[in-house]
Amino acid sequence: MNEIKTQAIKDQLRTNTDNLMERGGFGSPTIFINENDMYFW
Repeated sequence: MNEIKTQAIKDQLRTNTDNLMERGGFGSPTIFINENDMYFW
């Protein structure tokens, strides 16, 4: 659990969030299958 406080993890979370928003995703969890099919709960 200590890793969650590291800058590398924070940066990866920001990158993943930005990527999701660019693809039109919202909410969590959101899953992309075959690069284009978006599923979310």
